[in-house]
Amino acid sequence: MGQALAMERIIFLLMTIVIIVGIVSPKTIWMLRTGWRIKGAEPTKAALVVTRIVMIIAAIILITMIKSF
Repeated sequence: MGQALAMERIIFLLMTIVIIVGIVSPKTIWMLRTGWRIKGAEPTKAALVVTRIVMIIAAIILITMIKSF
């Protein structure tokens, strides 16, 4: 039981880091998800806005999940 709780905390920590990076720098998330496949590609403004919105929604869901513990 202790290992499962530790694993959940690690997963929450990693998710938190990815979400914070996505909110602060959506271009980084875009590069990790899509940009590495296309040489010299730049994300559109819409792609960055959508990435930031999705990360904010993910943050709200993560906060809700943490509060339920």
